[in-house]
Amino acid sequence: MAYLVDHFLAPGAAASRASADVAAYFVEFTFDHVLNGEIDAQGEEYDDHWRLIVRDNVVSTEDLGEAEGLEEIEELGETEGLGESEGG
Repeated sequence: MAYLVDHFLAPGAAASRASADVAAYFVEFTFDHVLNGEIDAQGEEYDDHWRLIVRDNVVSTEDLGEAEGLEEIEELGETEGLGESEGG
């Protein structure tokens, strides 16, 4: 996320200062975005759960530990036939 902000989206982004041959690819870019928001993410491991936070184009993360409610979702999937596929 930080790469996208720094290179393509924020005012003064790296691509806005590219050489003429590279700048031709970015004529439609405005380089004037200010991003704000949060995304909760789950990694491959059960306890790999974090929040990606963007405030005024500054990117940070917060470790959330185990995902809340994940056990209930997994149990529901197994009872509803949404668990592992049969025969595999």
